[in-house]
Amino acid sequence: RDLVPNGAAVALAPFPDQLRATAAEASGVARATGRGVVLQGSAASESAFRHALETSPLVHIATHAELNVQNPMFSQIALAPGPTSDRADDGRLEVHELLGMRVRSSLVFLSGCETGVGAAWSTTFRRGEDFATLAQAFLYAGARSVVATLWRIEDGAAAEFAGRFYDALRGRPGSEALADAQRAMLRDPRFAAPYDWAAYSLSGDDSPERIVAIDARGAATPGRRPSR
Repeated sequence: RDLVPNGAAVALAPFPDQLRATAAEASGVARATGRGVVLQGSAASESAFRHALETSPLVHIATHAELNVQNPMFSQIALAPGPTSDRADDGRLEVHELLGMRVRSSLVFLSGCETGVGAAWSTTFRRGEDFATLAQAFLYAGARSVVATLWRIEDGAAAEFAGRFYDALRGRPGSEALADAQRAMLRDPRFAAPYDWAAYSLSGDDSPERIVAIDARGAATPGRRPSR
């Protein structure tokens, strides 16, 4: 935890050996945000992720995510386990745990599979709005805005998309940066297939006064809270 200065953006890649592109993805986020901190491998533990969500204006996680169709409250973000047997550091941050947290980040980017969907998307007989998704859980816990995915994403394309998103984010609303990143991917023959760029969605408060900003030097700063 001491490796993360107050106000620094945090990018986590818990499984760089399994997901080869996540290390470069996290490093790219750190470069784009200036004062960004990269946590890889065992350093990207559940406790480190929890701490980042409580203290950092921008948190990016590039990892496995698992949708639990039978019980979406147990859908999870996969992280490195901590050194103790503490359940809060077992490497599985689940929806029901998120609902008991206080997230203070202005922007959380969930770069994993199906982080924005729940059971309603996974059956032919239940349709409607999903409320027990990982993205919604982060919003309920206090995140101002969340970037999440609507289906499984490919490792290399995910890293490319994240880089283009942060390049476009400087001083702009997240929805505009997301659209710019999608258009840039569409123009690139390597990633022109909608599968590689259309899965991403942004939810939450996207007003310029509230979303995290990246200034001209690249530093991430929390959005201003409007006064009454």
